[in-house]
Amino acid sequence: MLAGGSTPRPIYAWLVELDTPWNQWHIHFGDERCLPIGHPERNDTMVREIWLDKVSIPVNQIHAVPAQLGPNAGAKRYAHELIGLGPFDLTLLGLGEEKRATLTQLRDGADMPIRSVNPANGIDLFIDSYAAPTDLV
Repeated sequence: MLAGGSTPRPIYAWLVELDTPWNQWHIHFGDERCLPIGHPERNDTMVREIWLDKVSIPVNQIHAVPAQLGPNAGAKRYAHELIGLGPFDLTLLGLGEEKRATLTQLRDGADMPIRSVNPANGIDLFIDSYAAPTDLV
């Protein structure tokens, strides 16, 4: 599970140098801005440019958040994609401008406009707008 923003960029650049069986990797994203695919402010655009386009992870094993569908539809579709996955081997958390991880903000009940989307399958995805002016899934 990948973090977005600038905090993990050096890690993604370093991963290019690994000698690993890339065909065994599956990539999921922790959040995404509701912008068109390829937009420079999307996390998946940054990760693809720095890392994923330079290694041989099969395209069908890179699972971007479909945030271009809008916050509600994107969250619901991504939640369905996560059904049945076991625990992730690695989860990266980035730090926002206020130096607090998003999941910590959720846990601590920070003052953020958050809506939960739960398609009755035990998976909660959150929609918020801390990445103004866009929504975030």
